[in-house]
Amino acid sequence: MKKNSGFRYEILLTLVFLIGAALLLMGVFMLKTMEKELISQRLRYAMDFSKSISQINAVEFHNSAEEIRFFTDALESQEIVSWAVFDADREPLYISSPDILLEGKIPTLPDFEPVIRVEFPHWQNLFAGKKDGYILISTPVNHGGRAKSLRIKFSLGDIRARLENIRTALLIFILLDGGLILLFGMYLLDRNLARPVRALSDSTQKISRGNFSAPVILQGPREIQDLGRSFDSMRVALDGSRRQTDAHIQELRDANLKLEKTRVELIRSEKMASVGHLAAGMAHEIGNPLGAAMGYLELLKAGLSDVNRNIADRTAGELERIDCLVRDLLDYAAPSEGGRESLDPAALVCDTVKLLQQQGAFGSIQVDTEVLSAPLPKITADRQKLEQLFVNLLLNARDACAPDGRIRISSLESEGLVRIMVDDNGCGISPKDRSLIFDPFFTTKDPGRGRGLGLAVCLRIAQEFGGDISAESRPGSGSVFTVALPAEGGDG
Repeated sequence: MKKNSGFRYEILLTLVFLIGAALLLMGVFMLKTMEKELISQRLRYAMDFSKSISQINAVEFHNSAEEIRFFTDALESQEIVSWAVFDADREPLYISSPDILLEGKIPTLPDFEPVIRVEFPHWQNLFAGKKDGYILISTPVNHGGRAKSLRIKFSLGDIRARLENIRTALLIFILLDGGLILLFGMYLLDRNLARPVRALSDSTQKISRGNFSAPVILQGPREIQDLGRSFDSMRVALDGSRRQTDAHIQELRDANLKLEKTRVELIRSEKMASVGHLAAGMAHEIGNPLGAAMGYLELLKAGLSDVNRNIADRTAGELERIDCLVRDLLDYAAPSEGGRESLDPAALVCDTVKLLQQQGAFGSIQVDTEVLSAPLPKITADRQKLEQLFVNLLLNARDACAPDGRIRISSLESEGLVRIMVDDNGCGISPKDRSLIFDPFFTTKDPGRGRGLGLAVCLRIAQEFGGDISAESRPGSGSVFTVALPAEGGDG
């Protein structure tokens, strides 16, 4: 497949052809003109010379030898290569060179007009061969009272030599002039066309790679600059369109995230509502017979032996666990309307940590609260419910940690929200479970260690006060639960 060459080389080849053709035609014209002029000058000289010889009629020659000497002396010239004298019967009286007889027929005397014959190689034959041209003149003469004819052959060799020298000089001139024109043309072509077009090409490649910030460099003639301005206007328009498209795409992404979040919250709300209704019904239905069963069990314990009393105590413990679950279901289904007050979130978290530490809830796990930002904006909430929220989060963090683990509590305030982060270095949460941890009755703990309502209750409490809870986790490296609550006087 033929490789396409650049327009620069196409134009250069065209310039070489056109310049070469123009200079060659000019050289041929000059050679032809000089050839005609030089031959015309030599022809006028030959005719004048022949006419002057033929008009010498007053001289009386005593013999042919004197006449021959006269012609010899008169015709001694470097332009005359040969000559001959013929009588009236066209018989040669004297021949300086035999080739003079081969140059055409002798005119008939006594009277005839001079006959002129010009032979010269065509201009292109100057480049090959050594054939010289000549001028052959046959003219009548009347010397010594006798009619004769004189034939003279004038050489054009010197003219040929001059034309060859001119041809050489002309070729050198054509090469030098053509080279200079070509170099200057290449410079102008590169400056006015190639470089501006390369700049436009570079800008096109940048745009194709998504870079719309680099302006188009305007250079070259007016038409190229106009093209560059149009291209730059297109670049600006494309950049604006791309920015609008990116902004629209980002808006769509944000809207999709909000829709997805809203969808998840709606599903969660539906689940919570369904579970709430179910829990309320089950709590009422289970609570009454459970209370009766516990009362009857207390009555039975009075008359039992020690072995049976131990069994009864264990049965009562299990019934108390069921009672706790029923109370949790009631709290989840119908949260009590507690009193709201203005609270310092940092102080509340520190108090909750101290309470759990006094109960020995953390064991040897280190709990760091020194990174809590102080002072934080106050929030409006129910103290007891918030304590319950942070108790659940801290106990969950404790359960996820190893015995020598660490829990770090930090906070910040931004966009009208107070954010409190509970960070542990425990086992973490798998990606498949992360979206389910706030669902009621979902738990990753072993059977008997959790009922799956802790985080669901925490989310319910946070949302009750206009906030939210989010979780980030690194499986095997720990989890971070962030409680976001609106600050007093904030826009959150």
